[in-house]
Amino acid sequence: MNYTREMNLKINVKFYLDADKRIANTEKSIYCFIRSGTKLHRINTGKKINPKKWDAAKQRAKGGEAILNQYLQNLKNSIDSIVNDIIAEKKQYSFNEVVAIIKKHLNPQDSNGFFDVFDEFLEMLSALRSPRYLRNYKTIRMHFVEFSKKNKIVFEEINEVFWDKLQIFYAKRNLSINSMRKTLDYVKTFFKWTLDRGKHQNYNINRFKMPKPQPIKHIALTKDDLQKFVTCVVGERLDRVRDFWLFMFFTGQGYNEVARFNSADVDNDGIWFVRRSKTGELFELPLPEKAKEILRKYDNILPVLSNQKTNEYLKEIGKIAGIDEEITIVDGRTERKVKKWELLTCHTARRTFNSRLSFVARHVRNRYTGHDYAMESLYYQQDGSEVLDVLNNAYDNIFSN
Repeated sequence: MNYTREMNLKINVKFYLDADKRIANTEKSIYCFIRSGTKLHRINTGKKINPKKWDAAKQRAKGGEAILNQYLQNLKNSIDSIVNDIIAEKKQYSFNEVVAIIKKHLNPQDSNGFFDVFDEFLEMLSALRSPRYLRNYKTIRMHFVEFSKKNKIVFEEINEVFWDKLQIFYAKRNLSINSMRKTLDYVKTFFKWTLDRGKHQNYNINRFKMPKPQPIKHIALTKDDLQKFVTCVVGERLDRVRDFWLFMFFTGQGYNEVARFNSADVDNDGIWFVRRSKTGELFELPLPEKAKEILRKYDNILPVLSNQKTNEYLKEIGKIAGIDEEITIVDGRTERKVKKWELLTCHTARRTFNSRLSFVARHVRNRYTGHDYAMESLYYQQDGSEVLDVLNNAYDNIFSN
């Protein structure tokens, strides 16, 4: 234990394993704890070990790990030496200043390099969360790589100016305010994780404010809109997006369900066994003929882009198609007018399904959209072939001249 004389600051150095109990039966990171009274800073040593090989009392690895133990001892000796040099200066330092001096001398890239820490976070997520959740953060990491080309990212220097620049960065990527809020919420979760794990002592992240949400105006396409949408002339890129949207419309499914479509989930009778992403419920959907036509066009492999890109290209299609009815959006006391195509998204497909097929028995529509899953079976009152006849006739009527 060392002391800084001017402050009577006691510095204690110990080693502990990552305390996250959710990570079981795997190697855990070894952290160096620098403590002074109630103040604590943790540094990731960059080393890992199986908990069964760790001696918690001695704060060292058990027999056969001499190289690792020597590394930890050298790290402790280096910190002790740095603190002794601080004592020799006979200057007054706060705990955070002492920690900053230690980190500057050690410069452990594994502990405070932004992308090194982000990769450690991704590794944790891969063991604990779903692939879909992990994919969100992999995308955000790519965003930060691009953001870092013009902005320095250092944990201790992240402040409100950094947060403002990040919002401007996302605004230039044409994210809506609400999409930006969702992405920034993921970012704040990562920042909180870094703070909880002692990667830094920058509490500015707790003060960051989210942009004010925008009112959401959901739309459904009319029969005329649908005909314009289907018949407008677009290139191959937009045609693939259009077909993806139409498959959502014909089946009443959302982006997540259709993006996961696998022909192996369709039986010989054309029944699609689909699992709703929100509820995890598995149910059976007879595929309408127009949905099958799209599958045949792409050899049963639907063209899938990200939700964000799909929404962006859908607006491009809607503009070309001339879906330009003016829609009024009310935000508190203010109003603004937008073109209908500006509101065209993946979710519009499900709303259009319910709107254009409002005459179809409610329990059939609900079973397709996944609403009120506990309602009557799809085959109650109507068998599968009768349901398909109703849907196929409805779609033929919608797209007839």
